[in-house]
Amino acid sequence: MSPAFSSPRQAAAYVGLLAFLLLLPVIMRVTGLASRPDAYAAMPFSTGWSFPFIREQIFQETSDLDVVCLGSSRVYTGFDARYLRRELSAQLGRDAKVVVLASSKNGEDRTYLLLRDLLQHRRVRMMVFVISSEDFEPVYNEPFVWGYRFFPRSQIRT
Repeated sequence: MSPAFSSPRQAAAYVGLLAFLLLLPVIMRVTGLASRPDAYAAMPFSTGWSFPFIREQIFQETSDLDVVCLGSSRVYTGFDARYLRRELSAQLGRDAKVVVLASSKNGEDRTYLLLRDLLQHRRVRMMVFVISSEDFEPVYNEPFVWGYRFFPRSQIRT
């Protein structure tokens, strides 16, 4: 059996590359090259149709929100934001700000991170969470499929 590396120089290069890759999250944090909005921008469309909208609502819009509906795709299909906005505006006597932040698949970890980012950047008067009994069935008892894109960057500065 031949050795894994043909020279000590090759072995040192491998160790250096491995060390760099393992330290990359720390390097990104220290240098500030990645931000929370980058985590949203990196989400593929297969995770849910609304991450570009969610990113805009959290990081670009600045107005106060009257109602935010947050959760999985059940929230997206179950709440009509236009109807809710129209009825609430009639009651308040002003234009109400209503936003539905949802994406496909369950994931309380994703819901927590969306909520945390939203509350750090905007003032919310009322929050509506949708958690159904199906969310606690064993088939759904797993983290959000794309959650790794949020967690490594969760402590990075914006």
